[in-house]
Amino acid sequence: MKSQRELLTPQMLRYDDFDDRAETRYLPYLMYFHRADYRSATINTDRLGFRISHGATEQGSVANPPKGPVRLLAGSSTPFGIGATADAATMASRLWTRYAPSVPWLNFAGRSHNSMQELLLFLMHREQVPEVDEIVVFSGLNDLALSRLPDAQRGDHGGFFNCGEYFDSMDELRASHRKPKRGFGRRPGGPEDTPHVVPPLADRIAYAVDLTSRHLAALRLLAGPTGAR
Repeated sequence: MKSQRELLTPQMLRYDDFDDRAETRYLPYLMYFHRADYRSATINTDRLGFRISHGATEQGSVANPPKGPVRLLAGSSTPFGIGATADAATMASRLWTRYAPSVPWLNFAGRSHNSMQELLLFLMHREQVPEVDEIVVFSGLNDLALSRLPDAQRGDHGGFFNCGEYFDSMDELRASHRKPKRGFGRRPGGPEDTPHVVPPLADRIAYAVDLTSRHLAALRLLAGPTGAR
């Protein structure tokens, strides 16, 4: 028997497959990104992992941009289009076909990315789209969601999804290289010995706003010399 989720939103089965943790692409600096050259009736990506967007008569992506100037829609899961019934139903495609069709829109979003990862994504792939007219950023929600993490995992630039697994693996790696030391007594306790208390909502909102604002300011500095708005 099919679940109500499958009956009402059958496209989500494709997203479940697309997000299969066993197929995660781990990348330098960025940590993780979408599966490349993924094909289905619901979601399709190019050789870099960017989702394909559709105009009225053509389609394009970061790896295969249309000729001439383009506009970029950056951010995380919402602009990426999680839940959309097809590539043509994403925000970038709707802007290209209906709401702002004068210039092609490309999907420059990263599923489950924080604002720092969004900034790195632009830095790493800016050369793929040499003529950018405008950049629209839909960001900040994941910074707020991740603000619940301990300070040691968030650092100065924010935590990322599944970073607990990363830090656990690094702890195991360090332990495997640790040599026995002479002496008596226990090793001094670290931050992990102190129970984590989730900050109040007002503090988390202020933290997320500051973090997102800093990364947006950095994006403006990177995009400014190109003439992009």
